[in-house]
Amino acid sequence: MKLSHLFGPEQILTHLAVRDKWQLFELMLEAVKKTPAYSEVPQEVSSQFGTEIINREKEISTGLGAGVGFPHARIPGLKRPFAALATLQEGIEYGSVDNKPVDLVCMVLTPREKPSLAIKIISSFMTLLIDESVRELFLHEKEPEKIYQYICKRDINISAPITAGNLMKPLPVTVHPDMPVQKITRIMQKHQLNAVPVVDEHGKLIGEISCDLLLSRGIPEYMTQLHSVPAVEDFDPFRKYFLEVADTIASEIMSEDFAVLDEDATLLEAIFLLSVKKYPQVYICRQGQGIGFINRATVLHRVLNL
Repeated sequence: MKLSHLFGPEQILTHLAVRDKWQLFELMLEAVKKTPAYSEVPQEVSSQFGTEIINREKEISTGLGAGVGFPHARIPGLKRPFAALATLQEGIEYGSVDNKPVDLVCMVLTPREKPSLAIKIISSFMTLLIDESVRELFLHEKEPEKIYQYICKRDINISAPITAGNLMKPLPVTVHPDMPVQKITRIMQKHQLNAVPVVDEHGKLIGEISCDLLLSRGIPEYMTQLHSVPAVEDFDPFRKYFLEVADTIASEIMSEDFAVLDEDATLLEAIFLLSVKKYPQVYICRQGQGIGFINRATVLHRVLNL
């Protein structure tokens, strides 16, 4: 099944003015009702659409960052998926993971008995929307038909295996080899990152600086062999950091042991690197350049909490 088969121009709402996401959901559900296949849905099933969408959103926000929201629900008794797309005149508060307003929203309704289908549909939308130029195209286009034709031309197959590129988050920031570590720690704090990639002048990933790496610099080597913390009251674990690490640059401290996958790699490969190999995050690359990342929170939020 193609992504474009789930909806048509009538399910694409452009330049809406809404007061909040709850009003937006009402408008999008009304658009879903105009889908030709909606008439085949039993009333006892369709009556759950609004309640399930709201309940799911109240559990945890479906704002995935970069101005995009993905309200979704798995409906008992539903036989086929439905979808709608909306763009907003102005971004609205959404409770997104990056705390930024949302102005582009995809609604997805799927059968409860097919949890993997929801992942595949959301992943297919992400294939489109991970590209900032596509998001800008949709936000500035006022004619639903043109947005729909663009989606048709992309010919995205929702039956294809879920890839790392489908579920990744865009890299919020990268750092360069000559950047001072003290500046890097401030960047990590600002973006609430556990790790940050180091890239060369061509955008190629060459290293990683993580919280684990920074904190370990304040711990003497002998302590790594102990099974518990010794009772040394006057030991300052950050003395070494402030004396040595803070004045260094990225290339002098970065780790070259980091996880990288091509955007076409399977989701299972990413989960293996996170759960078995214990990497803090996996960087997703296209032609050697970092374009996104997946960490444990990504898997939890986008897969396990559907």
